[in-house]
Amino acid sequence: MAITAARIRNGSPLSELANSAASPAKLPFTDAGMETWVAPGVNGWNKVWPDFGVALLNIRNFTRDGQALGAVGQLNTTWDDDGAQRLPNSGWYALLFGAAAAWQPGESSIPDFQGSFGRVFHGDETGRIDQAQQKLIEAHALLRSRGLYYGSDWLFWIDPWNGEGVDAARRLRGIAPQLRVLAEDALRLALAARAAAPREPEALDALELGARKLDLIGQKFEFADQVAQMYARAQQLAARVVSPAVQRTDDVAGIAPAFEHDGLAVAADVGQKLNAVRVADQQFGMVHPRQGVIVARVGHHQFVADVARAVLEQQFLLEFQHLLVEIPGDRKLRTALLEF
Repeated sequence: MAITAARIRNGSPLSELANSAASPAKLPFTDAGMETWVAPGVNGWNKVWPDFGVALLNIRNFTRDGQALGAVGQLNTTWDDDGAQRLPNSGWYALLFGAAAAWQPGESSIPDFQGSFGRVFHGDETGRIDQAQQKLIEAHALLRSRGLYYGSDWLFWIDPWNGEGVDAARRLRGIAPQLRVLAEDALRLALAARAAAPREPEALDALELGARKLDLIGQKFEFADQVAQMYARAQQLAARVVSPAVQRTDDVAGIAPAFEHDGLAVAADVGQKLNAVRVADQQFGMVHPRQGVIVARVGHHQFVADVARAVLEQQFLLEFQHLLVEIPGDRKLRTALLEF
């Protein structure tokens, strides 16, 4: 009812009304003698952790204006949408502020609540839990700064390389490391506070899980970017190495060179370009260790599949084996294989 009345009043979007500092005019439902309630929320729906930065403003302003306009009371809502993937204990921060805002007359102080929550609810005198909550508020604000209005289950599950995930990756580019720092700071503070055995440990469990999920969102998109960059660098390197080797296939004229020292074997359809007019090398020779060799042969080489083998394998074999050819007086060839 409060939402409908607000829209009737001036057509303002709900978010602008709820987070506005100005008190609205008297609502027509009150004038008509109808009972009204205000219903803010913890802003945890469809999220891995509630966005308390938005929630506390919504609760403060809706409750303040409801009091001023004669509303009977406040219904603070959690709306555990999307299968309630966040733990129910994650909402206490906003639920307790809602109680304080409803029981106290006028506008409740957000800074006062944030400075006392950890001590009153958890018994934490160190302030670490309050600091951890603030870090997660900042994490959500960082996501909102890039148009990602939900630190959401959607961001947690989406594939960063497909569909809408590509756009999310573009928006997160550059802020993913900062998102991770904020989440990991919150986790570190919560773990340090736990050492003092605070009250309500289940609520602290929920905070730790929320921090880990926000951290994983940043990690996933950060790693996705790094993998894409590594593939791009590998492709650029391959293009620089392959291009000169392929270009040299055009340098073969009437006589193919006897030995072409190269560090890369490349398969290529070179047609008849390697059909030398005469045999390039008719005498036997020895290949020195660590030398790759390509010897042109007479014939038609439409597909040179055997060249595609890694030269490293050929070099390795040539490193340890020398084939010696002996021609004795009877003119019959014999071979001797020396291994080292």
